[in-house]
Amino acid sequence: ATTTENPSHRNCTDKGMALDKSCNLIDDDNNGYVDDVRGWDFADGDANVQAGEINPSGGGTQHATEVSGVLAATGNNSKGMAGVNWSTKLLPLQAISDNDYGNTLTVGRAIYYAADRGADVISLSLGTGSEDAYTRQAVQYALDKGSIVVAASGNDGCDCMLYPANYPEVFAVGAQNSSNQRSSFSSYGNNLDILAPGEDMITSTWTAANQTSAYVGGAAGTSFATPYVSGLLSLARSHQPDASWGELTNALLSTANHTGLSNNAPFLPQIGSGYARAGSYLTRATTPLQPGMRYMFSTSATSGILGSTRTFDCSPEGGFPTAPLFAVSLGSSTFYTIDPLEELNAAGQGATVASLGRACTGLPGDLPATTRVINLSGEINNRIGAKY
Repeated sequence: ATTTENPSHRNCTDKGMALDKSCNLIDDDNNGYVDDVRGWDFADGDANVQAGEINPSGGGTQHATEVSGVLAATGNNSKGMAGVNWSTKLLPLQAISDNDYGNTLTVGRAIYYAADRGADVISLSLGTGSEDAYTRQAVQYALDKGSIVVAASGNDGCDCMLYPANYPEVFAVGAQNSSNQRSSFSSYGNNLDILAPGEDMITSTWTAANQTSAYVGGAAGTSFATPYVSGLLSLARSHQPDASWGELTNALLSTANHTGLSNNAPFLPQIGSGYARAGSYLTRATTPLQPGMRYMFSTSATSGILGSTRTFDCSPEGGFPTAPLFAVSLGSSTFYTIDPLEELNAAGQGATVASLGRACTGLPGDLPATTRVINLSGEINNRIGAKY
């Protein structure tokens, strides 16, 4: 999908900016957006992503600065606070206006843009109570392009998750407090993946009087839990560049605090797969597992088509099962996947999908002493239809 700038929208010279490399009134990369070297404001249709540009006192001026601080504020510099990933790069895209207004077009186009720019993680601290086909198409486009889409579950404290978090292919994040409990305001549901810190947060903010060094304490909401998880995923990606996103997200889930869960019941709609633990996750991302025996899933003795070549049976290693395993049948053909987008696409084409429970997912660098391939067709098909 492509989007183009409205020629009537203001350009950088209208704002008093000097003509230079960042403002030459030319669409140098032929992407339909003029002078978008710093990102794009989809709410106002111009290249200025500065908070407060339209309305310095608007309800939407602070939110993006605050969530960006949680994700990526520089640390170890004796200033303010530190974000989760000090070394990542942010692509500023304004999908919500200073006046706190956005719609399916502004959000969807921002997702398309980020995916086309090669964003590893698209972090969405926003949502709506209604499904929307255009935004979902944008999310699936981003996933196909190799981005992971992370979104906030919502702050209504009920089984009423917002979209796009409520799409199963999106990595959905709720909020927890410092006592490892779901925050009372955090929305939940069957598509919730994980809880992360989202109360009493200290982060950067923006005001008209202080646009460069303002901070706020006591911030709360799933909007802040979301960039926390996005920061963890981007940091893990830097240590595991060859891992699939399914492997990285399942490693995060498997290293979570699983209080209230068990291997036989590894998921609850109220808490997903548990409470994020940054230290355990990054240790997992940097330290290969060395089991004595690993039972790998495959459809034959020679190949695996699960979306991850490192999907395995948790029980011999004592791992925690977090990756939903599906059997997808169309006619006489059956394949297996842990990829929710692949499963959804197949179901949309008329395939029959059955759950095989949950499995574990390894990471590149794991060093099992011995592996045994489990033939799914021959050994596990009798589990089709099992609940998880």
